[in-house]
Amino acid sequence: MSYMYFYGNTLVGPACDYIDHIRFINREDEYSAIPSTFLPSLGYLICGFLNMGVIIFFAKEYNALGTLTQEYAQRSLFGKFLYLSLAMQVQRCRYYTAWLIGTANVTSPGLNYDPKGKTLLAKFGKIVGAKPLDMELGDNVKDKLEVENKYM
Repeated sequence: MSYMYFYGNTLVGPACDYIDHIRFINREDEYSAIPSTFLPSLGYLICGFLNMGVIIFFAKEYNALGTLTQEYAQRSLFGKFLYLSLAMQVQRCRYYTAWLIGTANVTSPGLNYDPKGKTLLAKFGKIVGAKPLDMELGDNVKDKLEVENKYM
C-alpha cells in the first residue's frame, strides 16, 4: 500500500523501484545506515525554489502570449529568437520546480541514498527527478533524456 501511494510514483516523480522501496521500509542493505540527509535535501529544495523564483519574476514578461503582441512582431529575427528562447526556459522552470521539490521529498527520508556515490550529492542521487544543468547544458539528446548520476 505504501508503495502505491508513494509520492514519487503517483505524482511527478521521481519513480522508485518496488525492491528499493521494500529495502528502505525494512532498512536493509544500503538503507541500514543512512547518513544525515539535511544538506542534500536542502540543496534540492533550494534549487526547486530558485526555479520557482524564475517563474514568479519572469513568467509574466516571457510567455507564449507575448508572441501575439505588436511589440513582438516589430522585433528583429534575432530578437524574436531570443524572446522565444527565454519564454521556453521560463516554461521549463515550472517542470524543474516540481521535479526538484519531488527529489527533495525523496531525499529527506533517505530513499535515494546510494553508498557508492563519491560526493555528498552523488550519495543521494539514486532516485532523481531531474538534473536541470545536465539537461540544459548536455551536448547531445541522449544526455538530455537520461537522468543518471555521472558523478559516481
